[in-house]
Amino acid sequence: MNTVLLSDLFKRTRLALKTFEYKESVLKRYEIEFRTIEGYFSNYGNDAHFEVILDGYMENAKYDYSQKRISKTKYYRIRRATDKLLQCYKHGAIEWRRLPNLNADTKQDCNDISGIINTYNYFLDKKGFGYNTKKNYLRISKLFMVYTTNKGKCISLDKVSREDVSGFIPYISQWYKLGSMSVVLTALRSFFRFVKEYNYCGWDMAIALPQKAAVKTIVYQPFTIEEESVLLNSISRSTLVGKRDYALILLIMRTGLRSVDIVNLVIDDIDWRRNTITIIQKKTQIALIIPLLPEVGNAIVDYLLHGRPASNDTHVFLRCYSPYIGFQDPYSCSEIVKKYIEKAGLRHSRNCAHSLRHSLASRLLENETPLTIISSILGHSNKESTREYLSTDLEQLRNCSLTLEGIKITQGALA
Repeated sequence: MNTVLLSDLFKRTRLALKTFEYKESVLKRYEIEFRTIEGYFSNYGNDAHFEVILDGYMENAKYDYSQKRISKTKYYRIRRATDKLLQCYKHGAIEWRRLPNLNADTKQDCNDISGIINTYNYFLDKKGFGYNTKKNYLRISKLFMVYTTNKGKCISLDKVSREDVSGFIPYISQWYKLGSMSVVLTALRSFFRFVKEYNYCGWDMAIALPQKAAVKTIVYQPFTIEEESVLLNSISRSTLVGKRDYALILLIMRTGLRSVDIVNLVIDDIDWRRNTITIIQKKTQIALIIPLLPEVGNAIVDYLLHGRPASNDTHVFLRCYSPYIGFQDPYSCSEIVKKYIEKAGLRHSRNCAHSLRHSLASRLLENETPLTIISSILGHSNKESTREYLSTDLEQLRNCSLTLEGIKITQGALA
C-alpha cells in the first residue's frame, strides 16, 4: 500500500467514526492512537503490506501489555483503533462490534493475579457462562488469590495448602450472608477446576471445600397486581425512551424472561403470525417458546414503529443514544427496572429485573399452576430450581405454619 492510499485510509476511517456520533473526548482518544500508528507506518517502505505491518504493531502492543509497559486501558484503546482501521481497509466501512476478551494463552503470561484472572475469564467464556455468573465467579476467585497472597504465600497456586482453602471460607463469609455461601462454594469449585485443567496446582483444591452450605431462608415478597400497575403507570409512554422501557418491563413482567435473554432478543425471534417468541436461553442453552400476549405485542410494536431508532442492529431493544446498538450486558435491564421502582415509590427486597420474575412465579402459584408448568414457563432446566420460588407464595406459607394450640405456655415464655 503506497503513502497516498495509506493517508486516504486514515482519512476515511476518521470520517466513518464521526458517523457514530461519538463524544469529542472519544474521538480525541482515537486520534491519538491513529497518529501513533501513522508514525509506526512511516518506518516502512511504500510497498509494505498494510495488514502485515498492522499485525506487527499489534504484536508489539500485546508484548508491552504482557510486560506491564502499558496499561490494560491503553492496550484496549490500541485494539479498538486498529480494529477500526482494519475494517475500513477490508470493507470500506465500519460497524460497531465487541472485541474478544483479552486472552493470556500461556501459563508464563499468567504469573500474577491479574494474569490468572484474565485467563480464568477466557476459560469461563469458553464454557458459555452468563454475564452475572462470570462477574461473581471472577470476584470470588480474585478474593481467594488476594487472601492467599496476604498470608505471605507465593502468588503461584502451587504453594496453596489445604489449610489456606479451608481458612478462606470463614474469611469470605464476612461479605456474604449465610444463605449465599452456596454461591461462593460453587464459584470456588469452578475456579479450582480451571486451576486443575491448566495445571497451576499439583493437587485438587476442591477436596478441601465443604460439601454443602446453608440453605437460603430469605422470603422474597412479590409485587402485588396493584403495585405492578403503579410501576407501569410510572413510565411515560409519550417519549421514545419511555416506549422502550414500558415494552421491556412489560415483557419481563408477563413472560418472566431473564435479563440476559431480554438483551439478546432479536426481531426474528418474534413470530407475529403465530404470536410466539422463540429463543435459545443463554443460561441453559435450551430452546424456549412462549406466547406473545396481545398486551405485550402491542407495546413492542409501539416501540418498534414509533420509538426505536433507525439502526442495522437486529436486537429488539437498543440504546437510546448513539451508536444505536443493543445493550452490552444484562445489568442494563435491572438498572431500568430499578429506576422505575424507585420512581413509583415502591419498596422491594430486590430492586432488579429478577424481582418481576419472582412475582410472575408467585402469581402462577396463587392460581394453583402445577410446578412443572411454572418450571417450563420460567425456562428452568432443573425443576428443583423452581422450588426456590415457592417462598414467594405467602398465603400457602401461612397455611403451612403451626398454631400454638395444645402447647402449654408459661406467663413469661413470650416476654
